Amino acid sequence: MGEIEYSVSSYVIDGDWNWNMLATRLPESICNLIAKLKPPIVGNSDIPNWNMSTDGNFSINSAYKFLSSNDNDNTNVSPLFDQVWQWRGPNRIRVVLWKLAHGSLLTNVVRAHRQMTTDDTCPRCQSYPETIMYMLRDCEDAQNYWNQFITEDNWAKFFSLGLYGWLEWNITTKHIGASNTDWPTFFGVSVWSLWKDRNKLVFSRETELATHLTSKIIDMAYQIEKEMKSPLASRSLNPCRKYMHWSKPPPEFFKINTDGSYVHGQAACGGIIRNHNGNFVKGFMCKLGSGNALFAELKGILLSLQIMREMQLKMSFLK
Repeated sequence: MGEIEYSVSSYVIDGDWNWNMLATRLPESICNLIAKLKPPIVGNSDIPNWNMSTDGNFSINSAYKFLSSNDNDNTNVSPLFDQVWQWRGPNRIRVVLWKLAHGSLLTNVVRAHRQMTTDDTCPRCQSYPETIMYMLRDCEDAQNYWNQFITEDNWAKFFSLGLYGWLEWNITTKHIGASNTDWPTFFGVSVWSLWKDRNKLVFSRETELATHLTSKIIDMAYQIEKEMKSPLASRSLNPCRKYMHWSKPPPEFFKINTDGSYVHGQAACGGIIRNHNGNFVKGFMCKLGSGNALFAELKGILLSLQIMREMQLKMSFLK
């Protein structure tokens, strides 16, 4: 039998590693690593070994310690992620920039890959697949928007960088475009607005990119920069942390939580009733047909009151 067909146990003798064989075939650094491992039992089949534990057996505890140690190691974290969270402005825009940094915006290319649509083309020009960069920068409509602001000496770099380099450059550089506001602020508002307008086009067949969107972006960027310069800005950027949680009602009482929604012309509502121990008592959901968000919210409250009366329950909170 050739050595190429050997198993790990072929390199074990008298219950220990056969160092005469290993030392002539492997460098000293590899032998030192092998020395830390328990030799297999001769005659048994080779099996997978979990090297995060001393006995080679997998355990939840050892896996948790391994993952926790990796979480505390920031050497693999991209500086771009920290730069995104340092962007000064509303959280709703920062979240879109965060998704952009992860390449996770749900464009038509991604939707088609997930079998959510059969058409992966750009909804504006309907000529090329809608990737993130095509949607935000390379589509003709998006290019026309950016050309209003990008200074001529920055055109080549702005329209040639890849996604991550493009994002990092724009949120950390002050003088890329001719804008009356701070460029990273203006860029963040532009990306958020272009993404929002694209979604309106896809799901509601509405768009403002060729009409009023530019003026809205300029006004919004100006207002954000103005707020960031106010004395209260530092307080709003570093708010006190509050942990939100469901609170129990008093003994013998019950708590209702309701919600309503209105999407694509259809309204719905739902709710849940729990007792003072937090245990589920009853829940409901209801399709309401046409209406609006306020109608759905009020209907959810009315249905909750009706259920409470039918069950003759003491109500403590209604939210």
